[in-house]
Amino acid sequence: MSFPFDVFLSYARADYTFAVWLARSLEQGGFRVWLDEERILSGDNLKESLVRGLESAQHAVFVVTDAWLERMWTGWELESFIQDRGAGRRLVPILQIPRDVKRIGPYLFALRPVEWLEDDPEPAEARLWDLRCSLLGDVDSLGPRLEWARKWREISGEPGPALPAKIPAQATARALPTLDRGVAGESLTIDRQAQWGQLTTAAARPAHQAIFVLGPQRRGHEFFLERVERCLPKDPPRAIYTVRWDQLKPPNAKGLFFSALARAFGRPVERLAATLRAQVANQNLVLLHRPVCEKDFEDEAFLSYYTSWLPELIAEVDRAPRLNGRVGAIKVVQGIAWCPSVPVQRGLAWLGRRIGVSSSWVEESLQQASAAAALSLIRREAERRRGEGLPWLPAVCLEELPEITRGDVLEWSDFLPPGERERFVDKVMLGARDSEQILTRIREWLRWEET
Repeated sequence: MSFPFDVFLSYARADYTFAVWLARSLEQGGFRVWLDEERILSGDNLKESLVRGLESAQHAVFVVTDAWLERMWTGWELESFIQDRGAGRRLVPILQIPRDVKRIGPYLFALRPVEWLEDDPEPAEARLWDLRCSLLGDVDSLGPRLEWARKWREISGEPGPALPAKIPAQATARALPTLDRGVAGESLTIDRQAQWGQLTTAAARPAHQAIFVLGPQRRGHEFFLERVERCLPKDPPRAIYTVRWDQLKPPNAKGLFFSALARAFGRPVERLAATLRAQVANQNLVLLHRPVCEKDFEDEAFLSYYTSWLPELIAEVDRAPRLNGRVGAIKVVQGIAWCPSVPVQRGLAWLGRRIGVSSSWVEESLQQASAAAALSLIRREAERRRGEGLPWLPAVCLEELPEITRGDVLEWSDFLPPGERERFVDKVMLGARDSEQILTRIREWLRWEET
């Protein structure tokens, strides 16, 4: 199959200056580069244009920075190229941030990247030669590292464009056109990198797990679960279902829990084990559960769901004969939310409980401790059952969802022109009471901009 372009270049708008320089340098080395700003006209459908670009290029280069990781389009470009990647099509990441699996995800971590950090002591030509040989799959020409820069100069002819000065991504963004806001905003990655890295790492492991998303109420649990549904990497392959309970709180019996699981697949509860078995035949299965709060995490039925009922159901799935050697894992993602309280408030509530004060204020102030106790019980019970040879489900607790600040919104909106960016941040933050309200306002703004 012939391709009109050699390389599709994926980058974040904040890294535009470097991307243009890289495209010109690769072209001087003999590559035909597909760059969005030179191949997409105003008024064109962005998604359709990117699909054509991905299909028209034999290889793909991904300029991986923090800005790249935070943008939904760039993640979509990576997943699309992976899905359509055939023989002879090479995927090469240029890593401009530390190679940390929690930061870049398991798929990119498993690839040998062109590491091009800000303090790289070697000349840019050395990195370009590494990139050239990686794209061509030409390991024989790579040669000793000390010769890379010279080899690039020999094949590129005239001196290439000067490497752009290293300037902050936000300053670069001020000179750029406005990015499509609907796409940039859908991932809603504001100050959630640590939790997202932990979740994607856990979700890629070949083992059943219960993954708990923690934080005070109104920290945006639902938005985080939506991001899992929309943006969780497709490598390894996975299917995602949302489990909805009849009431806003967890069921109070085993049968009701399992009925909700069966409804998520549209199958009868009598076929639940068989349904799960079919789902994990060649992929992971992710089951999203909305957050529980107001001490529902202390409910005996809820605790039994994670300590015995789910583990026993999964064990039944695993005991069945397997038609092939590929069996996925079940990942249960559960939100846990408690009433927000400050340390002084919790201290007074704890003292009040010790002297016999009983009030809703005391109970609400101590919910964080109650949530921690419930999760500790789930973990201890899992270890006990494991030691006794009983079905058990490992529990993974993500770091607590942090409060979103003005600085977080300002950093996230670096794709906007300076005047519009400040107005946007002011509008989002004015009178905002909590993270959930901030995220809701961003969502409303994105929808308004897209109409």
